[in-house]
Amino acid sequence: MRKYFKIIIIFVLLSSTLFASQLHVPINDPIYLYLDRMATMGIVRNIFNDALPLNRDEVAKALVKIFKHREQLSKVDRQILEEYISDYRYEFRDKKHWKIKNNSNTYFRFSKFNNFKNDFKDIFTYRNNSEDLHLFVHENNNELLWLDFDFMGRVEAQNKSVRNVGAMGFIISSQIGKHFSLYVDAYQYGQTIQEGFDYFSPEMNKPFRSTEGNMYYTDKSDAYIQYTSKLGSFELGKEPLHWGNSNNSMILSKSDSNASFAFIKWERKFYKSKFTFLHASLLPNDPYIDSISERRAYSKKYLVGHRWEFMPFTKFHFGFTEMIVYGERNPDLTYLIPMIFLWPSQHNLMDRDNTIMAVEFEYFPLNKMKLYGSWYLDELSYGKLFSKWWGNKFGYQMGMHFTPKLSNLSTDFTFEFTAVRPWTYTHKYSINSFTHAGENLGFEYGPNTQLFYTQNRWWITKRQILTFEYEFLKRGIKSIDDTTSYDIGNNANQNYDNRNPEYDMSTDWLMGEVIDIHSFSVNWYYQLSNDLYLNANYKIRKIQEEIDNFISLELRFKF
Repeated sequence: MRKYFKIIIIFVLLSSTLFASQLHVPINDPIYLYLDRMATMGIVRNIFNDALPLNRDEVAKALVKIFKHREQLSKVDRQILEEYISDYRYEFRDKKHWKIKNNSNTYFRFSKFNNFKNDFKDIFTYRNNSEDLHLFVHENNNELLWLDFDFMGRVEAQNKSVRNVGAMGFIISSQIGKHFSLYVDAYQYGQTIQEGFDYFSPEMNKPFRSTEGNMYYTDKSDAYIQYTSKLGSFELGKEPLHWGNSNNSMILSKSDSNASFAFIKWERKFYKSKFTFLHASLLPNDPYIDSISERRAYSKKYLVGHRWEFMPFTKFHFGFTEMIVYGERNPDLTYLIPMIFLWPSQHNLMDRDNTIMAVEFEYFPLNKMKLYGSWYLDELSYGKLFSKWWGNKFGYQMGMHFTPKLSNLSTDFTFEFTAVRPWTYTHKYSINSFTHAGENLGFEYGPNTQLFYTQNRWWITKRQILTFEYEFLKRGIKSIDDTTSYDIGNNANQNYDNRNPEYDMSTDWLMGEVIDIHSFSVNWYYQLSNDLYLNANYKIRKIQEEIDNFISLELRFKF
């Protein structure tokens, strides 16, 4: 295995990526944390990593650049880099997966009785600098096919209540020639029904849930087909997306546990910029009864957006995003033109839709420090910009990422503040709310909120990550003493016409009764073997004077 790894290193030193792969790196992959730290440290800054997911070849090219500066890394970061280079073996060299014998193109775990003992032993073995194992591997010239199975079990506790969560699924990944990539997964989730919990497990946040006995069940399937050429990458897919320079993005933030949506997407790099176009199909929150079939039905709803990311200078990056939510009609041809400006286009379509804009920046004043921010604009009046007019529907976010260099360990710190005014993300037509299946597509906590967030991560070894997080959330809610029928602007599904006109010119950043939510969590991630992963989490939360404790222990088996 060590000799195999040295050969890969030689190819990394001699060239950039040799064999491009357009397979996507999932948005929850920890390699994005690594790339973000490398950017803040000044090791690699010319990577567009604020619109996820990235392709494997994009990540591999970044690893090549980091490798050339490996002497600047801590001991742990060098070890992590070597591990990632092994994982991206396909992009670096013309050699098959290490489990495939020289006279074959295929490897199938547990398929031969003579190899069963070794295959079973692999489940509990950790090999340094070893590429990910798969259940089935086929590689031949410019074609590959990987089959993986994924199993997860977790025990969760809130105070004295305990429940179990489980998942099982499969993943098929394929590269066909130099231009086509295919992906499909399918998962089944289950959660025991237990009193004493005030939330569903993240995996259960899907539009559809069924109940059988003492269990909740749900499922999901994501997939994409992508063609890549000199004209860019063209994708028809359904998978989680993330736009923005923060994990708590206000722009477009869909975690891997939430319901994804289907879309068409085009991406292309132009000099020092990257352009992304997206047109997606969304699910409205409220159904209606069809007058003919008398069945529950949903109106048509769409999201269109485009995004420019620019790197004019090494130390300064910025981005511009436009999006529109529209519905109750067929896809509009105007919105299928990738580069057309959406704000004036929407006006000329009789101002029926919900228009959103966002501006972001990243500034690196020093190596090891990044300042970043974004301004999310739903609606405003320039003449009333500095007033308390209710229609100033916007939010802003400011943050700092700091990566001190230590000789052996690796760490980073994030300090961030986000404020989103009441009624942001809402619209007078419910079909145009910035939601999918009733869930906000932007900031996790929605409008009428302010969040102070800090995080500290420690890479103790290349197999262990220890994370500390603190959140202080201020949220405006409707007071129990408020007996009116008016909403307070704290939910993206609310209709802003149902506001109290008494506050039209006196809408503060937080409206209604303001509650304070403090939470502190510790998370320990440990890779037990090349197939087994352990994740333990403890969280304490205080809402006003009420305190809750949360504990979870998760084991994931992926092969």
